[in-house]
This record gives sequence, C-alpha cells and structure tokens, in this order.
Amino acid sequence: MNNRRAGTLRSCLYLAGVRDTYSALSGGIDLGVKSSAFCIVNEKGKLIAEDEIPTDEKCFEREFGQADMMRVVVEACPIAEWACQVLEVLVHEAIVIDAHRAKAIIQTKKKTDKIDARKLAQI
Repeated sequence: MNNRRAGTLRSCLYLAGVRDTYSALSGGIDLGVKSSAFCIVNEKGKLIAEDEIPTDEKCFEREFGQADMMRVVVEACPIAEWACQVLEVLVHEAIVIDAHRAKAIIQTKKKTDKIDARKLAQI
C-alpha cells in the first residue's frame, strides 16, 4: 500500500485478505489533540493501512468500529485513557506504553506522527 489513503480501514483489511483474525493484526496510534496518525500491520509487519484522522470519537468509530479485533498500542499522553476507552468499546485490546519507553524503542532519525504510528504498531 502506498502513502495514499486506500479507503476505510475495513476495506483495506478486506483487500489484504485479513478477516476474523485477532492476533494477526497490530495497530499503533500516535495521538494528537486535533489529529492522530494510525497504522495497522499484519503478523509479518506488512503495512495494511495507515492514515491520519481527527481525534474524536466518531472518527475512531468510523475507522475502527467495523475492523476485526486487534491489539492497538498507544503512546501515553493526556488523552491516551480516552482513546483506550473508545477502542475497548469497539472490542479492541488497547495498550498504553510509557512515553519514555516508547521513545527508546522507536528512535529514528526522521520523526513524524506517521513513522511513530508505524513503530508503535510493530511493538
């Protein structure tokens, strides 16, 4: 998948042949107050979907509501608890990782929200 948005997360998962598999998918979300970058990878680390969406409940429901259950890693921040509650209502497993630990794990020379989301998904 290239950098363009290829449709909703559900359609990306369908096109990638991923259906009803809980442990096969991992997600990462780099939360921001106004917008959040997300990335979904399969068990081999292959990029399935990524995008930037507004940080609000309706957008999270639109993107993650119809997706198969997955584990989603979120970097600790003031809105991480809120994001985890929204994801858990949508039957995903949400994990908050300490920001200092995350920075040690995802150190890169180039830092963007999209790259951070990818690294979180691969943890």
